[in-house]
Amino acid sequence: DDWENLLTRLKLSNDFQTREYAKLTQAHLASHGQNAEEIATMMRWQSQCMLALADNRPPPFPPAGVDVMKMMEQAKENAALGKEAPSMTQMAAAEKITSTPFTGEEAAFESENVREEYEA
Repeated sequence: DDWENLLTRLKLSNDFQTREYAKLTQAHLASHGQNAEEIATMMRWQSQCMLALADNRPPPFPPAGVDVMKMMEQAKENAALGKEAPSMTQMAAAEKITSTPFTGEEAAFESENVREEYEA
């Protein structure tokens, strides 16, 4: 639930760069045949499986609409292509973006309003 809340906050942020990051995340997941909603559903199901295992019960069936075999095949295809599946570990280890999107020398900065806003 915390992860879904984070993704929702990213999508609804007033900050352009935060929304852009959310779109980049969606695009990255899509390049691996996944989306955030499917991952959240799978995370919930996996935690239910672990609870069942701890209670010595059989695991619950996979959620409706989630094709586990498709996901396994996609993972095999990605591995064969050398594409590593997205993971929270990779996201946490990603390098911080330190470059600025503008140098301040672009033509748009000839406008006094734009320059003042950029320098603020």
